[in-house]
Amino acid sequence: LCISEVIKTNELSVKHLSQIKNIDFTVEDKTTDGMKVSGNPGAIARIVNNLVSNAIKFTPKDGKIKLILEPVEQGISLSVTDSGIGIPREKLSQLFDKFSKASRPGTEGEKGTGLGLVIVKQLMGLHGGTIDVTSEEGKGTRVQVIFPLMKSSGEPA
Repeated sequence: LCISEVIKTNELSVKHLSQIKNIDFTVEDKTTDGMKVSGNPGAIARIVNNLVSNAIKFTPKDGKIKLILEPVEQGISLSVTDSGIGIPREKLSQLFDKFSKASRPGTEGEKGTGLGLVIVKQLMGLHGGTIDVTSEEGKGTRVQVIFPLMKSSGEPA
């Protein structure tokens, strides 16, 4: 499965969401043809949509969001970086707990379930991948997921 294609398929709907808050949303694809991961296209689309929706939710009007897809030693990295409100350091460890107190309204009062990153972590586990979150309050957040490359046999590398 080519993650690039999944992102291109979902890019228009994501860009539409970002336009509501006049957010500058860019996609940078540094992968090459033939870089594939094993996975379910619907699940990967959900991962991308959850990450970008979170970034939009916590980025104020006229902010910036960048999605970068690139090869890394462990496979293919998909990172979403925003210029949003950031996550308090003490809440970072709670991001993957169901219904944690880390959930909060977005910059325009958008509500959430507190399940977005929980779902992403579960889906990444099913794909044999990882998730990492770095954030600085008042400056923004970067969420990176890494999918292992698919071997020619169709199994994750």
